[in-house]
Amino acid sequence: MENAVIQPSIDLSALRPDDREVFERVWRRVMPEGSESCPIVVETELIGGDLPCACACVCPQTVDPTPLPALRESGSPHLGCDFPDTEDVPCLGQSSSRHQSQLQRQVMDALECWQMYRCLARRAGGGSCGRMLSTLASEKHRSARRLAAAHFLISGVRFWPTDRLTTPAIPSYLGMVRTAYQREQQREQAYRMAAADTNDTALAELYQELADLSQDHSRTLRAILEQSHL
Repeated sequence: MENAVIQPSIDLSALRPDDREVFERVWRRVMPEGSESCPIVVETELIGGDLPCACACVCPQTVDPTPLPALRESGSPHLGCDFPDTEDVPCLGQSSSRHQSQLQRQVMDALECWQMYRCLARRAGGGSCGRMLSTLASEKHRSARRLAAAHFLISGVRFWPTDRLTTPAIPSYLGMVRTAYQREQQREQAYRMAAADTNDTALAELYQELADLSQDHSRTLRAILEQSHL
């Protein structure tokens, strides 16, 4: 008689949801192990269109012991496409390697112009001509950096030969400005020819921009000569 299980004499259908939850908790606490499952199943409220879930008195034997499949591990995020195992790219890649020696000459030329315009700016003094020459020097230095960056992207080699620069000989200030004017026009033509000779659209765009810059520089040098006392 001591081990007899007392079954509840209550109308379960008349219980409210709150009463059912209380009844289920009390049943688990007072009933001995191995006894019959709780006669009340508490249904959760539907939230956001989810399916109802019977969460009370679930028998462990009814749970599927089959583990869920593990997620596939990956060393890098999946981007939706496969990349070829090569460093070649359409713009400024290995396919443009034939331009490496040309770029090296252009970097060296831009650095030599930078050095020359710095010396001419010092010879011109602190007036407007000196300021214009200093601006030319800064723009030539930036051009050299852009060309060196293109060379590095193509070859992976940093080419910045500032250790080869020497102080340019300037026997005549006006004579050197005249020579620089002529060379800027030649440089413009060379850049435009180089742009037409390459299939690399990024390199062609760079050459076109440097050609326009050389054209602006020749105009600046002409303006310097126009302001000078010849």
